[in-house]
This record gives sequence, structure tokens and C-alpha cells, in this order.
Amino acid sequence: MISIKVDTRATMSALSNATRQIPYAISKGINDIAVGLQKHERGVMESVLDKPTKYTLNSLFVAKGSKANPTATVGLKDVPKHSTHYLEPMVKGGRRHKKGNEVAFGNRWLTPSYAAAELGLIDQYGNFKRSVLQQLLSYFSAAERSSGYSANSTNATRAKLAKMKRTYWDSKTGKMKTVTKKQLIKDPTRGYKTIGGKQFFISMGRGSGGSGNQHLAAGIWQKSGVHGVDVKPVLMQAKAPTYSKRFDFYGEAQRFVNKHGAAIMSAAVAQALKTAR
Repeated sequence: MISIKVDTRATMSALSNATRQIPYAISKGINDIAVGLQKHERGVMESVLDKPTKYTLNSLFVAKGSKANPTATVGLKDVPKHSTHYLEPMVKGGRRHKKGNEVAFGNRWLTPSYAAAELGLIDQYGNFKRSVLQQLLSYFSAAERSSGYSANSTNATRAKLAKMKRTYWDSKTGKMKTVTKKQLIKDPTRGYKTIGGKQFFISMGRGSGGSGNQHLAAGIWQKSGVHGVDVKPVLMQAKAPTYSKRFDFYGEAQRFVNKHGAAIMSAAVAQALKTAR
């Protein structure tokens, strides 16, 4: 958060003949500087951050000053009460706090897998889709721990997502075919158990499990196909991410005020003199 103050002694002198406009000129100049700074910082974010979302670009607020208190503030919106803003590691460097979904999934650091884009799970900004993330939280009955409301999947919902069926190899066509209801009535065990949609499961990491024979890396996986043999990673457990300082929020603010502050204040003074009565 940045509080903007400017040396107003020259301004006071210029306004000696229009004393009633002094508070207005000062507060307007300060507020115009703050609005200009907000726009400048947005431009900096666009250039130094990787595909910033609209939410990120609009994450700065301006609290304007008044004639009685000519101090304007430019800061980050929605700072959590018991944590730090998600952009703070970009401003100061270092580690970020775990996200709500990471806490819900066993307090682990998570990152999208190499297959996430192939599976259509990544949005235009390169982030994991929020809708899919909510689906995963619901699937593993972790939604309440993450978002504070009940949105957990039922067995029926999971079954609908899996689209279970039985298939068999048709040697005439050289393709896998679905066992019909009539065929299942005659022989319920015909064909192979097949996941027509998808199922999700969690791996605790290589060597884990009751028999210690888990060969998949720790994370959330998706399976489909005959006996669920088509397995692909979705979200992988990772080491705590460490960020380098990329967004020089405070330095950019100082440079902007040094470069443009006087001109903006002078323009406010000129308008005050013009409108003086």
C-alpha cells in the first residue's frame, strides 16, 4: 500500500490570491496523481507478469483524499485478514501461502501436470480452470474445506461422470464395441469393465500404499478406458514455490511520482485558479 504526499509549499504560494481554492487544488492534484499511478502500475503488471488475468490487472484500488485530508492511497484489493495478498511474492519475492484448494487436498503444494492442457484443463491465461478445480474438490468431498459451503459430489454424480460400461473386441470390424443391454442380460460378465467417461484418484507417491507398490507420482490422476488403463496426471504435488521479485510496486510508484507528480499538481493548480471566484 502506498500513501501519496507531495510538497505543497510552491502550490500554496501560487494560490495566495485564491485561498478558498487551496484545499480543492491540493486534494485534486493528489487524487489525480493516485489515479495516474494506478494506471501506470497496471501497465507495469501487463509487461512483467506472465499472462495476467483481468482480475489481477484490476487488483489495485485508489482511496481518494479530501480537502480536509489530502492523502490518497494506492494499494492491493482484497488482502486476506490472516494471510498475505497473492501478488505479494511478486512484489517482495519469496514463498506464497497455500491456496484454499491446496489445504483441502491434504495441505500440499499443487501444480498443473504436463497433460493438463491436453485434457482441456487450462484456461487462456495458463491457469488451471476454476470450474475443473471445483469439480475435483467436490469429487473428493473436499469442497467444504476449501470454499466453506457444501458442494460435494454424490456417488450418483461420480457414476454419471465415469459413464461405466462393458466393451468387447469385435474381430470383424477391428474395433472395441459396447456390450448391449440384451447381451448383458444373457451374460452379465461379458466383455471388459470400461470407463467411458473419467474417474479421478489420488496417488500418495511412489512406493506408498498398503503393499508399497504404488508407481505413480504424488498427485491427482485421471483414468479412463478398459479397466481404467488410460491414466493421465491432472494436478501434481510439488515443492513449495519460491518467487523472485518481479513487480517493483513501490519503486515504480516512486519513479512515477518523481517524474509526473509536479506536472499533475501544476495542472490541478491551473484548474483551481481558472475556476476561482
